[in-house]
Amino acid sequence: MRLVSLVAAAVSSVVDAACVYSSLPATQVVISDRSICPAVNYTCIVDKSTCAVLPWGSYWDAIGNFKDAPLHYYSWFFTGGRSVISLDMATFPDRFSELSFTNISLPVDSKLPPWPTNLTKLTMQNGNLKSISVLYPFPAKLTALFLGANYLSSVADLRTLPRAITRLSLQNNDYTELSNLDWTKLTLVYLINCDMLRSINMVKFSTAIVHLDLSSVTLTKWIMDNSTFVALNSTLRPNNTADDSTKDDGTQSYTGYGYYNTKISTDLSECVAANGVLHELWPDKSMRNYKYAAEVFTVCVVKDIAIAPTPITTLPRVAPPPTSNTGIVVGGVVGGVVVLVGLIALFCFVKRRAPTNNHNSPLPESTPTANYYRQSPHHIQPPNHKASMNHPSPNPHSIDNPHPSTSSSTRQSSGSTHPVNNSHTANSSTAPSLLSSSEEANSTINLHALALVRVNARDVVLGPKLGSGAFANVWRGTFLGDDVAVKVLHPNRVTVSQIQSFVGEIELMSWFASPYIVKLVGASWTRPSDLQCVMEFMDGGDLKEYLDTHSSQEFAWADKYRHMYQIVEGLVYLHSLNIIHRDVKSRNVLLDSTKGTKLTDFGISKEDIQATMTVGVGTFRWMAPEVLQDQGYTISADIYSFGMILSEFDTHHVPYVDMVNPINGQPLVDSAIILKVVSGQLKPSFTDDCPRWIYDMAQQCLAHDPDQRPTAMQLSFIIANRLKDLTKSRLSLPPQA
Repeated sequence: MRLVSLVAAAVSSVVDAACVYSSLPATQVVISDRSICPAVNYTCIVDKSTCAVLPWGSYWDAIGNFKDAPLHYYSWFFTGGRSVISLDMATFPDRFSELSFTNISLPVDSKLPPWPTNLTKLTMQNGNLKSISVLYPFPAKLTALFLGANYLSSVADLRTLPRAITRLSLQNNDYTELSNLDWTKLTLVYLINCDMLRSINMVKFSTAIVHLDLSSVTLTKWIMDNSTFVALNSTLRPNNTADDSTKDDGTQSYTGYGYYNTKISTDLSECVAANGVLHELWPDKSMRNYKYAAEVFTVCVVKDIAIAPTPITTLPRVAPPPTSNTGIVVGGVVGGVVVLVGLIALFCFVKRRAPTNNHNSPLPESTPTANYYRQSPHHIQPPNHKASMNHPSPNPHSIDNPHPSTSSSTRQSSGSTHPVNNSHTANSSTAPSLLSSSEEANSTINLHALALVRVNARDVVLGPKLGSGAFANVWRGTFLGDDVAVKVLHPNRVTVSQIQSFVGEIELMSWFASPYIVKLVGASWTRPSDLQCVMEFMDGGDLKEYLDTHSSQEFAWADKYRHMYQIVEGLVYLHSLNIIHRDVKSRNVLLDSTKGTKLTDFGISKEDIQATMTVGVGTFRWMAPEVLQDQGYTISADIYSFGMILSEFDTHHVPYVDMVNPINGQPLVDSAIILKVVSGQLKPSFTDDCPRWIYDMAQQCLAHDPDQRPTAMQLSFIIANRLKDLTKSRLSLPPQA
């Protein structure tokens, strides 16, 4: 026996020594190496000590050799869980033109390997970078560097950047001042959400600048030379979409200056001390969003030469894009219901999103998401862990994306001409007008927020229709041979505001990474009016349909508990990100035979009440009283809606279907239901067979006072304990004869 043990130990030591990654501090390595990976996979995850291949979906904390990445791949995107991931032994083919690392923190004293010689774009975002020098040396061909949401603060690092770089993202970093920088070669600069930045001093720009985004930045000093002043004034107008007729794939380029939530002022005494004169930057406000049309940006122009008169742009005037202020509130089916004494009228208030000034706002072009696709892509993502583990990190620079993943692109990125800017356009609060043709949408809709999730429209094939709503249809289809669901707005009768809301819905979905939320595959379009949202396919249909077609005997409570738990876990994930779904109902709960139960439908501004009444039971039946009254509401509104779903689990019917007018015996009309819910006089019915703990939990969820409702985390705890008890009781049963 001792001899066997010694032999086994010797064999083990040989295997250990044979693994090239054994010296890494990490434990598991993702690689693309044919000598190690199974023949059927071009990537795999291996144990760093033995190089033994681990099950796909295993956690990895190091990146190894990608020498055998398929020859038609020119870029690769890695998404971590904001944990420390080693790149010390990472190697990539020299043909790679783009690499992206998101939610990846580097170990202390990292020694990065050489970058591919043909690398033109490098993204390192949502990480722990404190110095750009960690990434040196850069390859000679690098022209785009995106370093958003790190901890960069050194201006000295910026002065040593290669002159070949023309596109630079520094957004969401810790710079307090930018000074004495020559940025005359830069065409694109992102400083969005640099909320510690207060001063820009003698940073030179030229007419090469195409896009400068200062959104959510407050400057108390900006001193520039006259050539920079003339270049910025003459070259940039308020951010807008410019048609690019040179593209044959329907894409557009984006130009101008970003100014949402921007404040720029300069003290007169400081300007005089610098031998300068105060001037207004970008004085022509006619093309700005109306909310910011009155903002005056005051800068100090140094009198190196005579100040040129403020130039009058010769650029053709374009209509300002439709405005928006929709907050990161998911689901807006209705904005509110106004109840008038004597006459009950229903109105839809489209909720508006105020541009936020925080570190959790989506990053622009530099932000691949967990479900990131480019044209003709291949994407790999390990299965997620429980959403309850997906709570945001205390890191204020981050956007939550907690699961390591990789993805690749089969063609060289053309992203240099389509930077993605903060999505600051959406609906006004006025009622939308119906498009007479698609030309209006195609000329005013801005799709730059979706550039990073765009897929080739030719790769999306539609099949049979799965469902229809007031403004959109959902089709079964395929994407690169995989089953998908495709959401498409109704043709010929879609409004500009609906398309803009659809863009917001897709953009929001791109940030989710939870096994309890339907996953975005990508977005496709040739024109804005034919935008499609491509999602993972769920083979079990929606919960309402399942309840309608199965009796309570066929759908046992033990099975229902598991569905309830997964719904609540989806809410735990959303609420941990301070996101309100606002349209939780059985139609928006999808089932799958292997993937479980997931939440879907994240429209930011969708059907109004009148529209939903024409296609089925109105969404208002699941809405909390405070939402119906258009009062301020919180994530507790979703908890109320979950209480309504609990009644559906019990009765197998939509809420209030059994309510009748006591005078004429007819079903209660919608307006009467709304009045009774708002006043606290009406709650959904439950049967006598409903488990007592389900009934009690539902009554807590349906509390009229939002503060009295439990949290999603509390509900998860309650249901999880019941599932544990159920498992124990089954294990204690004697075996059947």
